[in-house]
Amino acid sequence: MSVQRTPWLAPAVVVAAVVLITAGFVIGGPVLGFLAAVVAAVTIVTIAIGPGRPTLAAGATRRLLLAVLPAIAGLALILAGSGTAEIIGWGLLGVALTIAVSLVFLEIGYGEDRERARR
Repeated sequence: MSVQRTPWLAPAVVVAAVVLITAGFVIGGPVLGFLAAVVAAVTIVTIAIGPGRPTLAAGATRRLLLAVLPAIAGLALILAGSGTAEIIGWGLLGVALTIAVSLVFLEIGYGEDRERARR
């Protein structure tokens, strides 16, 4: 199924993500808020990539691995720590997801540039 891209779609997706994440934090605390953020991030990336969009280059996998290190450190702090260490772990995990989503969008832009250069 293809999502038709209209000018209002991007802001609407961002508003929906903010509402979803905020509701998750208010209703269920950090755990539900974080899960809502993951759902929102996956949805945004899925819409951005969509069918017919350029695919990721081979070097993209190495760049995406940059997000793995803070994610591993964050998970270790969440599982092993308590109090401040656990909060820092959640922060690191959030940073890792932000890096991953940002790099996906960067790679999409690179793919579009390569496609434009071929034309």
